Amino acid sequence: MRYGKEVLGVDFPSTIWVGIDSQTTAQTSRQLIATPGTGRCLFVTDIIISNQDIPGYVVLVEDCSGTPLPKTIPFYFGVSSGMAKRFRTPIKVTADKNIGYTSTCSSHGVQINGFTL
Repeated sequence: MRYGKEVLGVDFPSTIWVGIDSQTTAQTSRQLIATPGTGRCLFVTDIIISNQDIPGYVVLVEDCSGTPLPKTIPFYFGVSSGMAKRFRTPIKVTADKNIGYTSTCSSHGVQINGFTL
């Protein structure tokens, strides 16, 4: 069996960013990082979520001001719980779209880390 040679291009992030938000009510399509510019994409590498008061969920969505599209499954939380997740493969947001979240939790915080290409 013959194996071919794979040539990989190397792209370096032009911007590394952090989006942080803390709320006391449920949110619908709450923007965390704005649209990066024409033809550019956001990549989410990490997410940190904490929940305080009532059980609920948080889901990442793209295009908060247009037609929101889920980028993750809902992350469900009990009272006084949370999570930190590093994605082995970053979540790519469609070019020219922003990233945010929708939640049903009351008092909660959301942080996403990533880069722009």
